[in-house]
Amino acid sequence: MTVPETILCVDCDGIAHLLTSWAADTPPEPGSVLSYLCASCWERFDLVWEDQIDDD
Repeated sequence: MTVPETILCVDCDGIAHLLTSWAADTPPEPGSVLSYLCASCWERFDLVWEDQIDDD
């Protein structure tokens, strides 16, 4: 699963862009924190990356 460059802002429905970067040979691992910033309301979101979503 790849890290999305943008996500939907939960506050204003705007587009939040990925702030976090990493070297190409060291992609994020489960448990890594990814930061996003909304272009509309300027809200910052810090999310914990999980490589796989459980359907349970």
